[in-house]
Amino acid sequence: SFGYGAAGTFFILPELQAKLSYEKAYRLPTIDEMFGDEDLEQGAIEIRPELSHNANLSFIYNVRQKRHDLFAEVGFIVRDTKDYIQRNIISLSGGKQAASYVNYGKVMTKGVNLSLRYQYANLFNIGGHFTQMDARDNMRTMMGTSAANLLYKDRMPNLPHQFADFDATLHLHNFCGKGNKLSLTYEAQY
Repeated sequence: SFGYGAAGTFFILPELQAKLSYEKAYRLPTIDEMFGDEDLEQGAIEIRPELSHNANLSFIYNVRQKRHDLFAEVGFIVRDTKDYIQRNIISLSGGKQAASYVNYGKVMTKGVNLSLRYQYANLFNIGGHFTQMDARDNMRTMMGTSAANLLYKDRMPNLPHQFADFDATLHLHNFCGKGNKLSLTYEAQY
Protein backbone atom coordinates (compact mmCIF):
# COMPACT_ATOMS: atom_id res chain seq x y z
CA SER A 1 0.00 0.00 0.00
CA PHE A 2 1.29 3.41 -0.89
CA GLY A 3 0.65 6.71 0.84
CA TYR A 4 1.54 10.13 -0.46
CA GLY A 5 1.23 13.77 0.42
CA ALA A 6 1.73 17.27 -0.86
CA ALA A 7 2.05 20.59 0.91
CA GLY A 8 2.36 24.18 -0.17
CA THR A 9 2.73 27.54 1.47
CA PHE A 10 2.13 31.09 0.33
CA PHE A 11 2.89 34.43 2.01
CA ILE A 12 -0.21 36.60 1.63
CA LEU A 13 1.64 39.42 3.43
CA PRO A 14 5.19 39.37 4.85
CA GLU A 15 3.76 38.49 8.28
CA LEU A 16 0.80 36.35 7.12
CA GLN A 17 1.34 32.87 5.72
CA ALA A 18 -1.14 30.30 4.40
CA LYS A 19 -0.36 26.57 4.35
CA LEU A 20 -2.32 23.83 2.61
CA SER A 21 -1.58 20.10 2.70
CA TYR A 22 -3.15 16.82 1.67
CA GLU A 23 -2.08 13.25 2.37
CA LYS A 24 -3.24 9.72 1.85
CA ALA A 25 -1.90 8.05 4.95
CA TYR A 26 -1.85 4.70 6.69
CA ARG A 27 -1.69 4.42 10.47
CA LEU A 28 -0.30 1.09 11.54
CA PRO A 29 -1.70 -0.49 14.71
CA THR A 30 0.40 0.03 17.84
CA ILE A 31 1.92 -2.86 19.79
CA ASP A 32 -0.82 -2.63 22.45
CA GLU A 33 -3.55 -2.56 19.79
CA MET A 34 -2.18 -5.73 18.17
CA PHE A 35 -0.77 -7.71 21.09
CA GLY A 36 -2.23 -6.14 24.24
CA ASP A 37 -0.30 -5.45 27.42
CA GLU A 38 -1.04 -8.74 29.26
CA ASP A 39 -3.13 -6.82 31.79
CA LEU A 40 -5.83 -4.31 30.80
CA GLU A 41 -5.37 -4.16 27.02
CA GLN A 42 -6.43 -7.14 24.91
CA GLY A 43 -4.74 -7.30 21.54
CA ALA A 44 -6.35 -8.01 18.19
CA ILE A 45 -3.83 -9.64 15.85
CA GLU A 46 -6.29 -9.37 12.92
CA ILE A 47 -6.55 -5.58 13.15
CA ARG A 48 -5.87 -3.71 9.89
CA PRO A 49 -4.12 -0.35 9.39
CA GLU A 50 -6.26 2.77 9.18
CA LEU A 51 -6.42 4.43 5.77
CA SER A 52 -7.17 8.15 5.82
CA HIS A 53 -7.37 11.05 3.43
CA ASN A 54 -6.33 14.19 5.32
CA ALA A 55 -6.52 17.86 4.36
CA ASN A 56 -5.16 20.75 6.42
CA LEU A 57 -5.42 24.51 5.92
CA SER A 58 -3.57 26.89 8.25
CA PHE A 59 -3.08 30.63 8.51
CA ILE A 60 -0.06 31.87 10.48
CA TYR A 61 0.49 35.44 11.63
CA ASN A 62 3.98 36.22 12.96
CA VAL A 63 5.12 39.76 13.69
CA ARG A 64 8.25 41.04 15.45
CA GLN A 65 8.57 44.67 16.50
CA LYS A 66 11.57 45.67 18.57
CA ARG A 67 11.15 43.70 21.81
CA HIS A 68 7.70 42.27 21.07
CA ASP A 69 7.01 38.99 19.24
CA LEU A 70 3.49 37.80 18.44
CA PHE A 71 2.63 34.45 16.86
CA ALA A 72 -0.90 33.31 16.05
CA GLU A 73 -2.10 30.31 14.06
CA VAL A 74 -5.48 28.91 13.13
CA GLY A 75 -5.66 25.55 11.38
CA PHE A 76 -8.51 23.51 9.96
CA ILE A 77 -8.42 19.71 9.64
CA VAL A 78 -10.54 17.23 7.70
CA ARG A 79 -9.78 13.49 8.02
CA ASP A 80 -11.81 10.78 6.24
CA THR A 81 -10.79 7.44 7.78
CA LYS A 82 -11.53 3.90 6.66
CA ASP A 83 -10.87 0.93 9.01
CA TYR A 84 -10.74 3.33 11.95
CA ILE A 85 -9.12 1.61 14.95
CA GLN A 86 -11.62 1.93 17.79
CA ARG A 87 -10.92 1.18 21.45
CA ASN A 88 -13.81 -0.53 23.23
CA ILE A 89 -14.25 -1.54 26.86
CA ILE A 90 -15.30 -5.17 27.37
CA SER A 91 -16.29 -7.15 30.47
CA LEU A 92 -14.11 -10.03 31.60
CA SER A 93 -14.84 -12.75 34.11
CA GLY A 94 -14.79 -11.80 37.77
CA GLY A 95 -16.25 -8.34 37.15
CA LYS A 96 -13.06 -7.06 35.52
CA GLN A 97 -12.91 -4.90 32.40
CA ALA A 98 -10.34 -4.50 29.66
CA ALA A 99 -9.88 -2.63 26.40
CA SER A 100 -10.13 -4.31 23.03
CA TYR A 101 -9.60 -2.96 19.53
CA VAL A 102 -11.62 -3.35 16.35
CA ASN A 103 -11.60 -1.82 12.89
CA TYR A 104 -14.68 0.33 12.54
CA GLY A 105 -15.78 1.10 8.96
CA LYS A 106 -15.67 4.85 8.33
CA VAL A 107 -15.14 7.92 10.52
CA MET A 108 -15.14 11.58 9.46
CA THR A 109 -13.11 13.96 11.62
CA LYS A 110 -13.26 17.73 11.38
CA GLY A 111 -11.30 19.99 13.65
CA VAL A 112 -9.71 23.31 14.37
CA ASN A 113 -6.43 24.22 16.12
CA LEU A 114 -5.73 27.63 17.61
CA SER A 115 -2.31 28.75 18.85
CA LEU A 116 -1.28 32.07 20.34
CA ARG A 117 2.09 33.10 21.78
CA TYR A 118 3.50 36.45 22.92
CA GLN A 119 7.09 37.14 23.96
CA TYR A 120 8.55 40.30 25.44
CA ALA A 121 12.28 40.52 24.74
CA ASN A 122 14.00 37.56 26.37
CA LEU A 123 12.23 38.20 29.66
CA PHE A 124 8.69 36.86 29.45
CA ASN A 125 6.54 34.69 27.21
CA ILE A 126 3.00 33.43 27.41
CA GLY A 127 1.03 31.21 25.09
CA GLY A 128 -1.41 28.43 24.61
CA HIS A 129 -3.15 26.05 22.26
CA PHE A 130 -6.73 24.92 21.83
CA THR A 131 -7.92 21.98 19.71
CA GLN A 132 -11.47 20.92 18.91
CA MET A 133 -11.73 17.55 17.12
CA ASP A 134 -15.12 16.24 16.09
CA ALA A 135 -14.87 12.56 15.05
CA ARG A 136 -18.22 11.28 13.76
CA ASP A 137 -19.52 7.85 12.76
CA ASN A 138 -19.72 7.92 8.95
CA MET A 139 -21.33 4.50 8.36
CA ARG A 140 -24.86 4.77 6.91
CA THR A 141 -25.53 1.07 7.56
CA MET A 142 -24.39 -1.22 10.36
CA MET A 143 -21.18 -3.06 9.51
CA GLY A 144 -21.84 -6.25 7.55
CA THR A 145 -25.60 -5.59 7.17
CA SER A 146 -28.01 -3.46 5.17
CA ALA A 147 -29.75 -2.22 8.34
CA ALA A 148 -29.65 1.51 9.01
CA ASN A 149 -26.98 2.59 11.48
CA LEU A 150 -28.82 4.40 14.29
CA LEU A 151 -25.54 6.03 15.37
CA TYR A 152 -24.77 7.50 11.93
CA LYS A 153 -23.27 10.99 12.37
CA ASP A 154 -23.01 10.57 16.17
CA ARG A 155 -19.73 11.47 17.87
CA MET A 156 -17.37 8.50 18.29
CA PRO A 157 -17.41 7.20 21.89
CA ASN A 158 -14.51 7.19 24.37
CA LEU A 159 -12.60 9.84 22.44
CA PRO A 160 -11.74 13.27 23.89
CA HIS A 161 -12.81 16.07 21.58
CA GLN A 162 -11.33 19.19 23.23
CA PHE A 163 -7.74 19.78 24.28
CA ALA A 164 -6.06 22.90 25.60
CA ASP A 165 -2.79 23.93 27.18
CA PHE A 166 -1.31 27.13 28.53
CA ASP A 167 2.14 28.20 29.69
CA ALA A 168 3.86 31.32 30.97
CA THR A 169 7.59 31.74 31.59
CA LEU A 170 9.55 34.47 33.34
CA HIS A 171 13.34 34.61 32.74
CA LEU A 172 15.52 36.26 35.40
CA HIS A 173 18.95 37.05 33.94
CA ASN A 174 22.09 37.29 36.10
CA PHE A 175 20.18 35.75 38.99
CA CYS A 176 22.53 35.38 42.02
CA GLY A 177 25.54 36.00 39.81
CA LYS A 178 26.64 37.15 36.38
CA GLY A 179 25.75 34.75 33.56
CA ASN A 180 23.16 32.85 35.59
CA LYS A 181 19.59 32.55 34.38
CA LEU A 182 16.56 31.40 36.35
CA SER A 183 13.41 30.52 34.45
CA LEU A 184 10.07 30.17 36.25
CA THR A 185 7.34 28.42 34.28
CA TYR A 186 3.67 27.74 34.94
CA GLU A 187 1.85 25.20 32.78
CA ALA A 188 -1.72 23.94 32.64
CA GLN A 189 -3.46 21.35 30.46
CA TYR A 190 -7.05 20.45 29.76
